[in-house]
Amino acid sequence: MTWRLFTVVANKELVVEKDLTEANIAVFCPKYQVKLRSRKKRPEGEFTIAVRPLFPGYIFSTHRLPDIERIVKTEAPLLMRPVVFFGSQSQISDDEVQRVKLIVDEFEEALSGDIEPHDMKKDDTVVVKRGTMKGMIGKVLEVHGRMLAVQFPNSSLVWRLPSTILHAQKR
Repeated sequence: MTWRLFTVVANKELVVEKDLTEANIAVFCPKYQVKLRSRKKRPEGEFTIAVRPLFPGYIFSTHRLPDIERIVKTEAPLLMRPVVFFGSQSQISDDEVQRVKLIVDEFEEALSGDIEPHDMKKDDTVVVKRGTMKGMIGKVLEVHGRMLAVQFPNSSLVWRLPSTILHAQKR
């Protein structure tokens, strides 16, 4: 099975996923939960839980663009367009999507633990210390607090990973 990648209106990934699922379109939007300090006045240490997409601005579907377009008009107006590489719609192997599915649970587990400060920065080389990606070496593209955008060789995807499962490789 081949998956295709589509862009989505910012912060509307979960809405598009719901709309397409209800329309019986195969869709995958990997997510994780994160604890956030409540903005309301609450007792010290109280958190709210937010669901966030693992790849902000994108969803995966096994359907082709014409099938999606037929539904987009009525069911998912927030779906923007397919991601295109060298003139043809992106194609992601089922194996790569299955790997994403495998790490989502480990990803949530890593985020739920205590967070230690890290000193990783853009362009650092990092190694994954645990989980299904253990031992993989990648390059930090962006740092967002405890989340790092990391790209691994031989992968077209940029992974948003928690600093708790990474360590900087010695230079």
